[in-house]
Amino acid sequence: MRMIAAFLTLAAIAVVARAAEKEGYWPQWRGPTGQGHASDERVPLEWSKDKNLAWKAKLPAGGHSTPVIWGRRLFVTCATASGDERWVVCIDTKDGKILWQELAAKGPIEKTHATSTLAAPSCVTDGEHVWAFFGTPGLFCYDVTGKKIWQHNFGVFTSEANWGVAASPTLFENLIIVNCDNDGPKYLPPGRAESDGAASALVALDKDSGMVKWSTPRRHSRHVQAEDTSGRRCRN
Repeated sequence: MRMIAAFLTLAAIAVVARAAEKEGYWPQWRGPTGQGHASDERVPLEWSKDKNLAWKAKLPAGGHSTPVIWGRRLFVTCATASGDERWVVCIDTKDGKILWQELAAKGPIEKTHATSTLAAPSCVTDGEHVWAFFGTPGLFCYDVTGKKIWQHNFGVFTSEANWGVAASPTLFENLIIVNCDNDGPKYLPPGRAESDGAASALVALDKDSGMVKWSTPRRHSRHVQAEDTSGRRCRN
């Protein structure tokens, strides 16, 4: 399964990279190739409030997602400090003007790391739609004008160690693939039914409709970092 998942990731990177080879396109987390590498030698290496600054835009809240870019449109997510409001924002890359901002969700609030926020996963775009993932509130699809196309809820995400949700969705052909990385229904708060929990799984959805095409469970919790060829845990 890990070999299949690795192949899908590499294939998805190749497809997005081919679609975004032109200058000024950064359609997913870590860019067109997924390596965080920009081939343009004019990219500045230093920033400050008055050095290499083209414009500033006031966002509705903070966040840890990285911007994704398709031509004149930049997409980023935000969440209030309490996490009760989560936003998808589109900005004009030429002048920093906010083209639209949509309140994707109001609560519920999950555990997350003290140094993070509830807007950690980056968006992915194909130039026609943008997909944003927020954990428990779900996966959201908007067209590039800000119209909401669909939303899919996976269930309640749990984080016993307070790491929170941070996996960014990946686009592969007609699929949006999401790593539903969480500790599973076992760690749901009191009063929640097991069926309320998000399965710890790799899930692929149709990019146009949001329908689940397949879901592959994780064999172990996310606390497991490595195992040998027999499946024995080597490191936690």
